[in-house]
Amino acid sequence: HFGPQTVSFPHVDFTNLPFGWCPIWTFGNYNHHKGRHIILWDLKMVIEFPPGSLIVIPSGSCRHSNTRIGKKETRMSFTQYFSGGLCRWVDQGFQTQEQYLNSLDQTERDRESERRCTRWLMGLGLYPTLDELGGPP
Repeated sequence: HFGPQTVSFPHVDFTNLPFGWCPIWTFGNYNHHKGRHIILWDLKMVIEFPPGSLIVIPSGSCRHSNTRIGKKETRMSFTQYFSGGLCRWVDQGFQTQEQYLNSLDQTERDRESERRCTRWLMGLGLYPTLDELGGPP
């Protein structure tokens, strides 16, 4: 997102791994007290985001956007992401979903279907709890 005034509207990056991390780095010349805040809508958070800052969010499951900056200011961002499709490709033995499922017998297909239905629990388990972070009781 190479500006000169990069702005994003509220969105979720649906093709990203839902529990994967997305680093966002911002740079430019702007007053971060007046604009370029990151908004994490589902968490009800607005975060000042000064030039040179880096934030890492699960953009595949967290609705986010950013605010405008002044007309004479500049702002760019460099964003990386964790592709859900690439993870599936590796998880399926470097083959398409169709090829992978066709290679399974019925018992294996049933097991795979169950695993897919509970994958979100595995992803959620990757995040630390407040206790693990040493947060408030």
